[in-house]
Amino acid sequence: MARTILACPGGGRDLDATVSDDELARLLAADAGVVWVDLSEPTDADYEWLARLFHFHQLAIEDCRHGVQRPKIEEYDDYLFFVFHAVMGLTAGDGLMRGSEIDFVELDGFLGRRYLVTVHTEPLPLLDQIRARIADNPSLLARGADDLFYAILDAAVDLYFPLLDQLDDKLDHIEEELFTAATPHTLAEIFALKKLLLRLRRFSVPQRETLAAIVHHEHPAIDQRTRYYLRDVVDHLFRINDAIELYRDMIAGAADTYISRVSQRTNDVIKVLSIIATVMLPLSFLAGLYGMNFEHLPGAGHRYGFPIMLAVMLVLALSLLAAFRRRGWFRRE
Repeated sequence: MARTILACPGGGRDLDATVSDDELARLLAADAGVVWVDLSEPTDADYEWLARLFHFHQLAIEDCRHGVQRPKIEEYDDYLFFVFHAVMGLTAGDGLMRGSEIDFVELDGFLGRRYLVTVHTEPLPLLDQIRARIADNPSLLARGADDLFYAILDAAVDLYFPLLDQLDDKLDHIEEELFTAATPHTLAEIFALKKLLLRLRRFSVPQRETLAAIVHHEHPAIDQRTRYYLRDVVDHLFRINDAIELYRDMIAGAADTYISRVSQRTNDVIKVLSIIATVMLPLSFLAGLYGMNFEHLPGAGHRYGFPIMLAVMLVLALSLLAAFRRRGWFRRE
């Protein structure tokens, strides 16, 4: 468990990172100042502390406690409760995509007029980066809690783009394999990538819809100026979802292409076997005819009967192959 509190008392630009509970309560009751409280791996005592100091609704506290929530934003009288998911990238997997998983971290929080509370059960490097930026430039926090809220969301959404670049590279690799050396392993990678895209879409689409709704709806916790910046985040989410839909179409096309390639190879094999069987059919007939145990067969006692029969069979086979060639049986589709 880690509880981090950053405050700019009185609305100034002096950063205070050692705020007691009494000081925090006075700051929240005052008319000025900005506070950011970050709870990492919170305990039951932390949730009780939140309810006691901030008087958050018990249902919102329970949502934070239980986790695994769908992305959403809920409005209360003087604050917003939000649930978003930050993508951390791909975990290591077997081969190109098999065994890989997209790692998401749920970020819950409360946004008030002069405070932001973030809650997460796993470490979030992007919050560490923002805290480092605030330590170097306290004015970033002094701009307001809603501006900090925008900075966090913007950083979380930007994490999608490197992941999309990785998925794009993997799609290119799969498409190359389809026309060079496609194997059942390629099909496994296709379905693994499809699964990853579905999981990515599961979080990105609700986040887009949720944030778009709050951007076009006034609430005292978000200034009009910040709402303009949040629209840019919504635009990025639209671009991300458009890319995901494009990749889904591409992976569906790749699966169809793989199946078509397998069918084509099967048809080629059947074609070769059919040619061999057709050529062997008359040869087997002649061999069976002259293999019958009759005393008198045409040419059976001839000195050159066996070589003549071999020659006839060879000419017959070559004639059939030439006929197949003229009909285009040897052309690959």
